[in-house]
Amino acid sequence: MSATQASPATPGSGSPQQAPGLMNFLASIFWVYSPSGNRRRIFPGWKEVLAGTAHSFFGYGFYLYSWSAVVAAMGKEFGWSATMISVTGSMAREEGAIEGPVVGWLMDRVGPRVTSAIGWFIAGSGFLLLPFIYWLPKDNNVWWMWLCYGALVIIGANAALYNTSYKAINRWFIKNRALAIAWRPGVPASAPRS
Repeated sequence: MSATQASPATPGSGSPQQAPGLMNFLASIFWVYSPSGNRRRIFPGWKEVLAGTAHSFFGYGFYLYSWSAVVAAMGKEFGWSATMISVTGSMAREEGAIEGPVVGWLMDRVGPRVTSAIGWFIAGSGFLLLPFIYWLPKDNNVWWMWLCYGALVIIGANAALYNTSYKAINRWFIKNRALAIAWRPGVPASAPRS
């Protein structure tokens, strides 16, 4: 049983007739009717938009927007130069270019949910391994930061954040696809920044 998005009904289709107007147009964006036309509910694709937005809101807060605070504290504590720290940012951009086709292939094979779970597992492993930097000699511990944050966290977060939710939104929406994709990054853009 598939749900179709609400639209003005044709006579004899079983769905209620809708008069033209702004409120009915807005209702047609969010509501779908049951096959019998007696019940309506929110289109399930909007739940995917909400989940992707929440996913990115918290993901970007930990992964991207907190980076300046983390770098400032670690540079001060370990005495790293700005050049040593900036290698991580360069790694992030290069990894994104290499990782994109691999993540796309993985999403086509196993879907966005599994790809996102794999990405968050890799990113979480990087975050959990990062504190072991304190057991390494101070003159050589920048390599551990490059490995944990620069490789694991960035690879995992890149795989889990953007591409997976957009793929899922594209699967759900036909009628209001551009609107759903436009609303998806709105809340992450307002995520707290350090």
